Amino acid sequence: MVRQINSKRELDQELQKAGNKLVVLEFFKSRSPESKRIFPKLEEESSKRPNVIFLKVNVDMLTDVAAMYNVQETPAVVYIKNGRMVHSLMGKHDPSVLKLAIDQYEGGRGEQAARTATTVSRG
Repeated sequence: MVRQINSKRELDQELQKAGNKLVVLEFFKSRSPESKRIFPKLEEESSKRPNVIFLKVNVDMLTDVAAMYNVQETPAVVYIKNGRMVHSLMGKHDPSVLKLAIDQYEGGRGEQAARTATTVSRG
């Protein structure tokens, strides 16, 4: 399940609870067709990965949180491990890249594929 974050405080609490688990944080705009295309892929991945925390932030509602992660365009997906941003994808990109980055940062699986995921794609 991808859980929506409604405040900076709530995000801070979730990140603290996550400990060393990977957190996948999607930044979206509710009227963005591209955001709507990415969300089902994140929802699918969340059902397969109980050790990864999936969160989403509406950038129109939480501009301060989006600014913290330097979100310039949506959708944006930020990968956080141990409280630090380790990777990000900004703008239009193939949904399969989401999985590759999760594989890399969840626990080091998919080394060859993960190298592909480190490219930030812009549309």
